[in-house]
Amino acid sequence: MSKNGKMPSELMRRLLDMIDWVDGRPYANTKISHMQMKGNLIGNVNNGYRYIVLGGYITPVHRLRFWGEYGYLPEVVDHIDHDGDNNRLSNLRGVSRSQNVRYSRNNKHYYHENRGNQSYYHSSISIDGIPIRSPKFDNEYEAMSWYYTMALNNNLIEYVI
Repeated sequence: MSKNGKMPSELMRRLLDMIDWVDGRPYANTKISHMQMKGNLIGNVNNGYRYIVLGGYITPVHRLRFWGEYGYLPEVVDHIDHDGDNNRLSNLRGVSRSQNVRYSRNNKHYYHENRGNQSYYHSSISIDGIPIRSPKFDNEYEAMSWYYTMALNNNLIEYVI
């Protein structure tokens, strides 16, 4: 049975003391439980993210790793390369929820619409708080190219990362 809420910091510290990080993945440096023995890769992957259960708390490994290194938890810990099981510090960054949505692999920056017998693609971007909508395009590549060109031309590099 899992507990609601975040794992207490003293339990997180104890858990971090039992982990060696190898290529961004947690390995037990001591016996943690009957299922998590010394030298074993610990945790389970669910929806692409590794989780560790300790004391009834389910903790995402990327949040544990970030907290262990930096001493705080941001609103969201983002995987830069979109690999939820790559918890190298160089691959983790603290971001807001809106940044996380913007950086998401699923955020294609273009939209497909059908209007009557017309089918087209378009994009939109906000520059200085002003939303700008693209013209209509015949394919997603043109809509996506418009978006990235607008972002680069307006020094919105964080929209392109």
